Amino acid sequence: MSSTEEVCPVCYGIPLRQILQDRPQYLNLSPQLPPWDVLEKAQCKLCQLIRNTIYRDPGRLAKSRARTGPNDSKLELVWLKLGAPGARAGFRLIGRGTWAWLGFAAGPSSSSERSRNPYNNQLLRLQPRLESMIDVERVKIWVRDCETHHTECQLEQPLGAAILGTIRFIDVVGNCIVEKTLDMPKYVALSYVWGAVPNFRLTTANKFRLMQPGAIELGWKQLPITVRDAIELTRRLGVRFLWVDSMCLTQNDEADLERGIGIMDHIYELSWLTIVAAGGHDANAGLVGLHPGDRLEQGLLYEVKPGIFMGAHDDLDTYLTHSVYESRAWTFQEHLLARRKLYFVGNRLFFRCRESEHCETAEDDLDSAGRILRSVDFTGYADTILLNNPLQDYARIIDQYTGRSLTKDTDILRALAGIIRRVSDKVGYPMLEGIPVEAFEHFIIFEGRNLRRRAGFPSYSWVGWRGAVYIYLRYAYQRSTGTRWIKWIEDIDVFGESAKLTGGEGLVVGQATLDGLEDTEFFKSREPCEVVLLSELSGPRHNVGEDDMYPRYQVMLLEWSDGVAERRGIGTIQNGAIWHSFKPGPQWKEITLG
Repeated sequence: MSSTEEVCPVCYGIPLRQILQDRPQYLNLSPQLPPWDVLEKAQCKLCQLIRNTIYRDPGRLAKSRARTGPNDSKLELVWLKLGAPGARAGFRLIGRGTWAWLGFAAGPSSSSERSRNPYNNQLLRLQPRLESMIDVERVKIWVRDCETHHTECQLEQPLGAAILGTIRFIDVVGNCIVEKTLDMPKYVALSYVWGAVPNFRLTTANKFRLMQPGAIELGWKQLPITVRDAIELTRRLGVRFLWVDSMCLTQNDEADLERGIGIMDHIYELSWLTIVAAGGHDANAGLVGLHPGDRLEQGLLYEVKPGIFMGAHDDLDTYLTHSVYESRAWTFQEHLLARRKLYFVGNRLFFRCRESEHCETAEDDLDSAGRILRSVDFTGYADTILLNNPLQDYARIIDQYTGRSLTKDTDILRALAGIIRRVSDKVGYPMLEGIPVEAFEHFIIFEGRNLRRRAGFPSYSWVGWRGAVYIYLRYAYQRSTGTRWIKWIEDIDVFGESAKLTGGEGLVVGQATLDGLEDTEFFKSREPCEVVLLSELSGPRHNVGEDDMYPRYQVMLLEWSDGVAERRGIGTIQNGAIWHSFKPGPQWKEITLG
């Protein structure tokens, strides 16, 4: 091929040189890609980059095909002027199991070159290769920049150990466990997945021995690899103390565990840095890239046109979405509360704080003086922990938390205990089974897919159900009615777990989502059943048709057992429908909701 034939006719129309020379964040582009059957065989260098980006993760591609069908060939290349990591411009490749970014080779490194090309930093720029080991000095720069310039990452009211009580740490210099009761030292925390591997733990039997200098070094091989690597990294960062749950909470002392779990939010928030071990499935996954031979050096760029190099880049949330770490309930609070986090995930190293995100394979966004510029956070819920709007933020936290897995159902409140306490302190009233008591009528209105009852917890609360729960506080509710009526359930959708609600005259008057469809015989009955009216809706509802324009009541479907009512679904009915119910019609009645 000649240099002008390095790309196919379709890709040739994408103005790559103009992007590099112009103001990329002012360009309006609608790039086109060849059809998949053409792209899959093309010799075009840009097509090869796209093809290799899709095929580099067979598991993700298989999941995409399972969702969309094996013949789905939809693939888009979208130009985003501000949406790429670092609020920069770049291409996003969407479809066939990928949401990757396409960026360009890292730009000029000197300040004089940057000043001659002021638009250079507007592009997503990638490093030429993934090095075999991480650059700890670069991590220090990220943290130092955050400490110096990021107001959102500063603590409003720093807490000391005198307030929190006795806090234990691993002293990585003295190689032992130490206790701090007065001043809180500078320390690193570890957030990781325990998994099924043997995990050496602090107990009442070994506590005294582990507090002797050098004890941890003597028992080094008994520690999980991730904990050993965290100790080593803490040393390289120049920090003396490390907090690890298994080594800093006495695992067979229930009182010590409960106290530690109760202040877990403070422990992670106060840390100078939190190491997030999100790679692998258990505590032996390690921190890949910390030691020689952990990973292979890898080239990241393709020469798509003469002198123009491009590569693929996945942002942090893409890696986290496919990690075991992100699926666990216990890691949620740790992940959300830590102000500065260093992620080991997908063979990559990322840094994220409340104002910026950086990756070892991407160029840092620098100003003319070499200072890191402000970036953006892509988590979508990271700001909720600030609780600026506490009830709305708490509802969003529940949305994210309830989709995660717990080994023990009894831990559903414990794993979120710190955040629940913060919400209670913020709103100024107590919590009942995870519900703010003064907003009780709003928080019992929730929906979910494939919900299953959680034994030992009430059905009216989100804690009483396994599965992702969605609380719709964004809809405006007016007065609570407290009435109840009788109706039929018809046309049950066993896949969508929903049903139409039919009144006494045979007319469809509403709809509901059903909870625990496989847990009970309740839905097989053809007898009239009951709902309790919770509140009147004054605004448009989500995902419903034209009937949604009529005034509606929010209702809870009830199943009775030994005089106690249990939630079996949530839905809406038209206001006038209560006068068309089965006998005896709407009644006021005090009920016990379990």
